[in-house]
Amino acid sequence: MWYYIGALEILIVGEYMDTFKNIPITNIRNIALSGLTDEVFCRYINTVFNNNNDNILIVTPSLFEANMLFDTISNYNNNTYLFPMDDFLTSEAIAISPDLLVNRLETLNEIIDNKKCIVVTNLMGYLRYLPEVSNYKKSILNIKVSDNVDQEKFVRLLTSIGYNRESLVTKTGEFSSRGFIIDVFPLGYEHPIRFEFFGDEIDSIREFDEDTQSSTKKIDEVTIHPYSEFITMKDIDCPPKQKYLKEYENVVSILDYLNNPITFYKDYSSLKVSYQGIVEEMLEYKNEKDHDYTGDYMNKFEELNPSKLNHYLTIDNIINEKDITIYRLDAKEIPSFHENIEAINKYINEQLYMNKYVLIYLKEIQVKNFVKELNASYIITDEDNIKKNTVNIIIKTINKGYSFGEYVVLTDKELFNYNITKKKYKTKFKYASKIKDLNKLNVGDYVVHAVNGIGIYQGIKTLNHGDLIKDYIEVSYQNNDKLYIPVEKIDLISKYAGNEGAVPKINKLGGNDWNKVKARVKDKIHDIADKLLKIYAMREIQEGFAFSKDNEFQQRFDDSFEYTETKD
Repeated sequence: MWYYIGALEILIVGEYMDTFKNIPITNIRNIALSGLTDEVFCRYINTVFNNNNDNILIVTPSLFEANMLFDTISNYNNNTYLFPMDDFLTSEAIAISPDLLVNRLETLNEIIDNKKCIVVTNLMGYLRYLPEVSNYKKSILNIKVSDNVDQEKFVRLLTSIGYNRESLVTKTGEFSSRGFIIDVFPLGYEHPIRFEFFGDEIDSIREFDEDTQSSTKKIDEVTIHPYSEFITMKDIDCPPKQKYLKEYENVVSILDYLNNPITFYKDYSSLKVSYQGIVEEMLEYKNEKDHDYTGDYMNKFEELNPSKLNHYLTIDNIINEKDITIYRLDAKEIPSFHENIEAINKYINEQLYMNKYVLIYLKEIQVKNFVKELNASYIITDEDNIKKNTVNIIIKTINKGYSFGEYVVLTDKELFNYNITKKKYKTKFKYASKIKDLNKLNVGDYVVHAVNGIGIYQGIKTLNHGDLIKDYIEVSYQNNDKLYIPVEKIDLISKYAGNEGAVPKINKLGGNDWNKVKARVKDKIHDIADKLLKIYAMREIQEGFAFSKDNEFQQRFDDSFEYTETKD
């Protein structure tokens, strides 16, 4: 069944365009939307979210498209999460991105808290094996002061849910055990946690600083979420790679975590083509690199059947499926004006003359200068109080403008060619701080101390000073002299980087050799700087070549660049 809607009738109740007439917004299933821009589609998704009790899942062919839709929907709805996954060859043959892993885990944690949400995923994320929801929930550890916890069992549990044992805890996903202390950096926490034991009883729980390793405040309880999607209640004898999960447990997909969500496939034909490419990659990889493995790597696309399935078509125009109602719409993106004030005013006044609602989304600092150049009446308002026959300036960020029905929406991207600032996914994941370099050092490695020169790293030593027990980095020098550096001063040393296989000369503590080396390097740097100054001075006096001004085709080509350029 086909419907053509030249311009949607929109009832202005609350936020404009918040009620879409002639398109279903409740009991959504078996519909396909064509002729929308991503911006209008994301407004529609927000409307559906506000009018239903269901979660929403959007599946895209690529990770880039998933990121773009997540970025746009986030402007309208704070309960939007990303479930991103690497491509097959990267994840299987090289290594899964820790950033994407944390994004997925944090999204799962939001979902299992029964929080209604919108989740955007790429095809690889959609197909990924996940443990059953009940198993995932059972793996979450909640520990309070005075709880009785067997230390060895605690360590085994941390390992089973993906935490890595290290000598010092400095980043998310690590733990250490020494004596009566277990340190853990749980997912979702700003700082690591120190559990102090008295026998098997938790005597105290403290947050500590990952740089100084010193305790900062007491807390009463901690929830430790898994740092892995490989969750099993059984002993395993294989690497915890997701492809093996099916051998130990029942596996599910993100669909099961969202509990029968309203699902939108973006460009169904592209999804099928992408899936076929993944299948071919899997077969080729299995034949060449993994021929001993006989199982599957992920869920099969054709076996994932959302009961509330819908489609968003951008490059597809036809869905060859029965019982799907296709709505063809007429939303259009706005061309860029490249700061041409005359062209901006002409366009705005033409739209006002045609009795359109004109909305301009700007940052607060942009408004003052813009209205000075605006040759039309305007009001500074919000989305609940827009008017015709005037320019409605709204202080809010959206990604792109569009023309849709009786609405014309402009942003600083069309007006001033500002690049869209990509949002960083909301996460408390902590990368290793400066102290992380310890994890890259092995006993016997050559290190360079800023003051004393080249020595040999001998590991971490715990020393007593009166009642104070503290960890130190031990570095040995000539004549077996030893230097002990507090772990919080790790920034004073770095790993020696010389020609491969070359053995450096070990310096003498208190000697003058290291100072002579630094003096020679300093003189060399001055020589290089002098040469560079002369080169740049010569370039300054050279006559350059002026290219002709960009024409319309060049501007269109530049505007089609879909990434954010670096400043230079």
